[in-house]
Amino acid sequence: MPSILSGAFGIAVYVLYLIIGFVQMFAIMDGLSYALGIGKVLSFFIAIFLTYIPLVGSCFGVYGAVEVWDWHLYQAILLFFWYAIIVTFAFILTISIKILEKGV
Repeated sequence: MPSILSGAFGIAVYVLYLIIGFVQMFAIMDGLSYALGIGKVLSFFIAIFLTYIPLVGSCFGVYGAVEVWDWHLYQAILLFFWYAIIVTFAFILTISIKILEKGV
């Protein structure tokens, strides 16, 4: 049985994940530059590392998206915590299916 992430769908998911990662990195870069008053080049190199530190990077990224890009807070939160929504939905769906299978 082929994996759900094989073929064209898998490539599309990978490309979308990369795009989201770059957008997050640039939001973190702009947040750092705006909050700390440092240049774009320095904030870019710091953002490369902070992108993969979940809470710290996400805080600077949400700050950058809201303050620099003028996004609404919910949009910035969705950009950085989209995976939490998907995991929560999958968890609820799995529990619901198990409950329905038991007939409770």
